[in-house]
Amino acid sequence: MILLINKSSTNIIFLYVFYVIYLIAFLSHPVCAEANEYDLKLYVATNGDDNWSGRMDTPLASGNDGPFATLQRAQLEITKIKTKTGLPHGSIVIEILRGTYFIQNTLELSEVDSGTQESPVVYRARKGEKVILSGGSVISNWNKITDKEALKKLSAAASENVLQANIKGIGHAGYGKPSGGGLELFFADRPMTLARWPNEGFVKIEDVVKEQPFDIRGEKGYRVGKLKYSGDRPQKWQAENDLWAHGYWFWDWAEERQRVRSIDLVGHTITLATPYHEYGYRRGQWYYIYNALSELDSPGEWYLDRDAGIIFFWPPASITENTSVVSLTDSLVRFTGVSHVSFEDMTLEATRGTAISVKGSTDVTFSSLVIRNTGGWGVMIEGGKNCQVVNSSIFQTGEGGISIKGGDRATLDPAFHKVENNSIYSFARWKRISRPGVEVSGVGNRIAHNHIYDAPHQAIFISGNNHVIEYNELNDVCKESNDAGAIYAGRDWTMRGNVVQHNYLHDIRGRAGEGAIGVYLDDMFSGTDVIGNVFSNVATAVLIGGGRDNMVSDNVCTGCGICVHIDSRGLDWAAPAVKTVMLQRLKMMPYRSELWKSEYPGLFSILDNKPGAAKGNKIMNNLSWKGRFAEVDSLAEAETVFISNILNLDPEFVDMNDITAGVRKASPLYKYRLWPPKESIGKFSK
Repeated sequence: MILLINKSSTNIIFLYVFYVIYLIAFLSHPVCAEANEYDLKLYVATNGDDNWSGRMDTPLASGNDGPFATLQRAQLEITKIKTKTGLPHGSIVIEILRGTYFIQNTLELSEVDSGTQESPVVYRARKGEKVILSGGSVISNWNKITDKEALKKLSAAASENVLQANIKGIGHAGYGKPSGGGLELFFADRPMTLARWPNEGFVKIEDVVKEQPFDIRGEKGYRVGKLKYSGDRPQKWQAENDLWAHGYWFWDWAEERQRVRSIDLVGHTITLATPYHEYGYRRGQWYYIYNALSELDSPGEWYLDRDAGIIFFWPPASITENTSVVSLTDSLVRFTGVSHVSFEDMTLEATRGTAISVKGSTDVTFSSLVIRNTGGWGVMIEGGKNCQVVNSSIFQTGEGGISIKGGDRATLDPAFHKVENNSIYSFARWKRISRPGVEVSGVGNRIAHNHIYDAPHQAIFISGNNHVIEYNELNDVCKESNDAGAIYAGRDWTMRGNVVQHNYLHDIRGRAGEGAIGVYLDDMFSGTDVIGNVFSNVATAVLIGGGRDNMVSDNVCTGCGICVHIDSRGLDWAAPAVKTVMLQRLKMMPYRSELWKSEYPGLFSILDNKPGAAKGNKIMNNLSWKGRFAEVDSLAEAETVFISNILNLDPEFVDMNDITAGVRKASPLYKYRLWPPKESIGKFSK
């Protein structure tokens, strides 16, 4: 064949050749070409260098390029790219390679570090590799004790086993106080115990020196912290120069750490330093003594001589085969005004304060994290919208697990923050009370499918409006306190629209089994729906403490002391609060506006309708088995609607110790439409 070539045919041939080359290139790359071309990836590694480009995951043999060494350098690189060319279309990934990264200065992200909806920024560990962000420092210079004064304080067994290390000058923030938030020792990834007596549990206050007496509803106490003791244990403490006591001094739900000022061995009296505990002190309450070198008498205990900079430690396992870390950094990650950024697949640990803090940020996600061994919270989110903590494990925190605060109460504008599919346990090590696994406030946030357990006080604390608490499993909480709630809210008429539904609460009895509540609507809290939950072995399943317009329906109570309690405290001992704090909080909200009137019609005329009375509560279609169904005082009973509740009927769960295993085919729960839930309960449900 003869091909005549002219200018026109030349163009055709050029286009044909270009098309063939394009097809070959496209077919040889089956993955989306656009994603490969526009996505950006930077690398961080323990053998990296912040002077390199960060565009490759291993150092070049020449030693002049490779990954970055720090997250801060990767953060800076993204800012440079944004300033110079703008973010490329597609996700921008900072991939962190295996290893431990010691964070001396908090990673601070602000608005300039944000991604966009089209170009989100992702900080994540390489798949399958363990990445740890640590706010601590490894201690390896352990030696046998040589300090003669220290040896005098220790028992013979302790002298043989306790080691010491010089940490003077470590870090830049000092050691902090023994009251919490200071330096801690972690060994084999677990927090060690600051030397104390007794080694576990508490001792009772034998009596209180009778100075400044008072009486609250028959409970007699004293304002001055002078405690009587029995026995001669305090003789060991005479040489201690910074002795502390931790106690539940008056109420079973209020604890405080206080420094010991003096000990009178003749009068058997421990005097605490001022300021004294706000609720005072009373006989029979419980406490322990800590921060005493002389009480370092068992494996796992430690003590820090803050003057000499010497740490003493009795390791519970081989000191050479396990890692010792002390916490130094106040916080690991802080977001302020950030949007479209996520943190994924990392472990954050050994910080004195909260691991992750977020303020005024939008579309921020923390996913598949392990957060442990903090002095404060795991995650705190304040303001912003659409932030979430998901698929993570949070444990051994000094305070709570996750705190989310978002949404505008005046306008009822929701934040849509989420806490979902997390395991939160063994928290509130330092601040024992009112440091829940999840704290939610504001408007319109969701807490779902979490497993929260092993805690001294609350699992979930609710404040604000229109939150949804659902499909969570809560157990073994309120272990160190009484008159406490696994799910707790209190003292506000205006915090309405909250829904607590389809949760599984079990094995919640309180300290010494003396009284804990599953869902505790305390001190006139109102307008909450408690629907379709299962309560098993809970002292009191639901308590309405003088509130109104609450609905308790379609719940199952099995083996509970009481299924539903309602009282009229707003007409009794809590009546003064109706005219003070309750009225003040009512007037802070636009409860008579058209928006609020439409959303919460029962609130509009509350002041004209016996505001202290427990009115408008509905108890419907609940099943109670092996326990008392209702405890309601006469005033509240007259104002409460009871409809179609099912008493003394076996729900026929397959396994009473694990209701997630389901119910038998003949279970009456099907008949009364109490089973099955629409979604699985808890993270680890079948």
